[in-house]
Amino acid sequence: MLHRLRGRQVDWITASVPDDVARRLLSLTELVDPGHGRPGFRRSELRGWGVCGRCWRRWEPISPSRDWGQQYESWEWDGTNAIWAASVLRGMECRPSRVDLAWDFGCDDACTPDDVIGLIEPHAKSAGYVIGIAGQDGRNTRYIGSPTSPRRLRIYRKDWEDEYYARTFGPTMRVELILKGAHAAMWWLVWAADAVRGWAVGVGHVYEMTGFVLEREMQDVPAIKADPAVTAEVRLRRFAKQYGPTIMAYYEAGVPLLEYIERVRQETTCRMERSRYLRRVEELRASGLAELVRSKLDRESPALCPVCGEMGVAEDGMIYCESQGCGQVSKACGCVSECSCDEWRVAG
Repeated sequence: MLHRLRGRQVDWITASVPDDVARRLLSLTELVDPGHGRPGFRRSELRGWGVCGRCWRRWEPISPSRDWGQQYESWEWDGTNAIWAASVLRGMECRPSRVDLAWDFGCDDACTPDDVIGLIEPHAKSAGYVIGIAGQDGRNTRYIGSPTSPRRLRIYRKDWEDEYYARTFGPTMRVELILKGAHAAMWWLVWAADAVRGWAVGVGHVYEMTGFVLEREMQDVPAIKADPAVTAEVRLRRFAKQYGPTIMAYYEAGVPLLEYIERVRQETTCRMERSRYLRRVEELRASGLAELVRSKLDRESPALCPVCGEMGVAEDGMIYCESQGCGQVSKACGCVSECSCDEWRVAG
């Protein structure tokens, strides 16, 4: 069912910071999109760094903080963005109100969150926790604890929801611990002083809730690392799905879209925005995204079948004919029948 523990990471941070820490965060990020008022704050904005880093900033609080009065902000990071935030905020003055900790296990392809919950449900119920479920047809997310609980456990297949994990790691069962309020603040104090002890505290929470020991050799567990090129390509795919049809409609209508965008950008871009644009270009180049996308397109580019001349699809050097009844596959060498290199076969 579950295989070895593959890695762990901080997966969400919501934290209040005093104005001096906020200024430091502002210097490390740049504006992506302006937002609107959020609960407890009059203003918000989406900020970014690097190729894919994103976080939310909220400022101009409605109510004063006990520690900092009106001189504070709230920042929020999710997923791999939280890994960056944890490394930056460590050693700075801050007060997290929510922290999510994630452990990833390799698993059988047929393994579901229902299978895992079946093993730990008796202990969780005896400890007084509510068992929850979201989803259907076996693709469920299972919960231990209610949405308002100060600590809650979420169990789900990470590769089902995240294309990057599916491509890079294969079947992955994620166990997430959500800590809020005093639990989050206390965990942060321990972790900031000693990371191993901090993760041990997280493991202790999960054990109390489920009777399951996530880690036994704490120091040997690697951090989960994302490939910059694959992460950027996943974001590009989402962009293409959302805006691709509109872009293609302009293109098919004969609108010189790139030239027009460049004209508008030159008319409206100030010096700071120009600097951000150039920095983003360099970050995208350094990520290897162009090479990754180009290699994927080359593998999937149309080609002609050397047997019947109909359109096929080149994949890993092979040409698969799409003409009904042809059924031939040819290597890039052009062989379409038996020859000395044995680089051919009949489809199916």
